[in-house]
Amino acid sequence: AGRSYVVFGRSSSSSSVTASSSQAKSSSESISSSIIPASSSSSSEIKSNSSLLINKNSSSTSKGTNLGVIIGGVIGGSLLLCLITGTGIGYLIYRKRKNAEQDDIAMEVNSRPSKQKRISLMEKDGKQSMSLVISYKKIKKLQKIGGGGSGIVYKGRWQNTYVAIKQLTLMELDPKAEVEFTREASIMSALRHPNIVEFYGVCLEPECCIVMEYMTSGSLHKLLHSDEEITWELRERIALDIAQGLDYLHENNVVHRDLKSLNILLDENKRAKLTDFGLSKERTDTTLAPTTKNIGTPGWMPPEILMDEEDSIHQGIKTEYTKKADIYSYGIILWEISSRKVPFAEAKHNMEIMKSVVKGIRPEIPLDCPIKFSNLIQRCWTQRPEERPDISEVEKELELSQIQPS
Repeated sequence: AGRSYVVFGRSSSSSSVTASSSQAKSSSESISSSIIPASSSSSSEIKSNSSLLINKNSSSTSKGTNLGVIIGGVIGGSLLLCLITGTGIGYLIYRKRKNAEQDDIAMEVNSRPSKQKRISLMEKDGKQSMSLVISYKKIKKLQKIGGGGSGIVYKGRWQNTYVAIKQLTLMELDPKAEVEFTREASIMSALRHPNIVEFYGVCLEPECCIVMEYMTSGSLHKLLHSDEEITWELRERIALDIAQGLDYLHENNVVHRDLKSLNILLDENKRAKLTDFGLSKERTDTTLAPTTKNIGTPGWMPPEILMDEEDSIHQGIKTEYTKKADIYSYGIILWEISSRKVPFAEAKHNMEIMKSVVKGIRPEIPLDCPIKFSNLIQRCWTQRPEERPDISEVEKELELSQIQPS
């Protein structure tokens, strides 16, 4: 009855309770012996045996109870330890994934322009150029001529010249918008080609703007969906202009990633130039599609970017964003030039377009499209990226062939 049990380093109070119980029973037996006659020997023996049995049962019950407490404590402690460990591991995995998702932005944000300081942009040959930061006070916005995403484009004046002013609509740049602003300014500042819209500079405060060449005839999309007559000679020339501009980008390891008729502008002579490099990337390797799912516009986006992992495995196509993705988009633009329609205009929503493209469905080529032009369209938008031609090959074909209506 005087034993003491230890549970997780602490003495059990049951020992003191058992001791007190034994003392109480002893006192009770002393009182009983003084009242009951000694001649009742058999009765005393019975009571004595009964008391002994009760004490043994109490001791056994106490031992069983304490053993149960020990086992329960061990199990409970183990479960608690597992819960804490699992929560810790889960948190670490969550943080690792979260950090991985922000790697691209974090790497570029470190070098993004600050409103508090001037930035110096580099020329293509790597030589330090004069600062291309333009004072906001020296530009004048005249009228809105377009917009989309996080920017509005104005026709304006700068140094007695008409310019296009692309102004970010966000009052404060969030990391994503600031990365796109920095990327577009950096890429455009390094590009010098007759079929690329010329870059003049940037404003950093109080508003973030890109100042560039003003294209008087607007976008190719506007021309194609107007009532203006477009000869096949002009269509061929526009197609060649686009190919030459895209070839220049690819030679400099730039993937446009958002090539469409809205991002091709025309000057007063209807010469085409590429613009809008906010989603572009300078690449020496490929970019995995899972990190670029929201890039581009579904009607112009290639299947390898729209498909999920299951489709990728089933069709044996890698989900990579390469130069061949631009070739697919160029093929859709050639179709636009031939049809003067919006791709997949009959679709009710973007998901329907995406499913169609992944399945290999393409818009119907017009019957009056010249056979060489039709063949070029189909080669450019073929399902498998490796089967699409390089843009330099397309450029040569357009230069050598005089496309006439059939």
